[in-house]
Amino acid sequence: DSTSVVVRCSLDATVQSRGQELMSTVRVLNEFDSRLQGGLDYRKMIENQRGAVLATEIKNNAFKIARWACCALLAGTEQIKLGFAARTHPKDPRNHVLVATQGYKPKDFAAQINLKEENFLGVLKTFVDVLRPLKEGKYLFVKDPAKPVLRLYAVPAESEVAFS
Repeated sequence: DSTSVVVRCSLDATVQSRGQELMSTVRVLNEFDSRLQGGLDYRKMIENQRGAVLATEIKNNAFKIARWACCALLAGTEQIKLGFAARTHPKDPRNHVLVATQGYKPKDFAAQINLKEENFLGVLKTFVDVLRPLKEGKYLFVKDPAKPVLRLYAVPAESEVAFS
């Protein structure tokens, strides 16, 4: 197949480790109010049960964390640095404190969240295969909220729809 895909990736930081510069992806998980819906209190659990905190975040934010892992793998970073942030006061949405950080190798992190590189590249290939026979233009994929269905719509060229 002669398909070339250009992917825009970002690197967030470089970290000195054992005399080497490691390219890193840096992301932060924000604590949800632990008093609501059985959330975890980062301050109490992060030191003794960091794995449980991460497992809960993966369960509650699976897509976001998988997206972070995909971006790190595509960018070729050597490290994903996750921060765990909590509000300084539950009613103050602006001020946070960084409770802990944890570093992972992207391939190990992807394996931990059960993300396989061939799967997400396979999904991309499926999108390319669907779009390739269509005329050049603007198209919109919309997921049906009630069903496991993805719909494709052609957007008229003269429309003022902005894609971000």
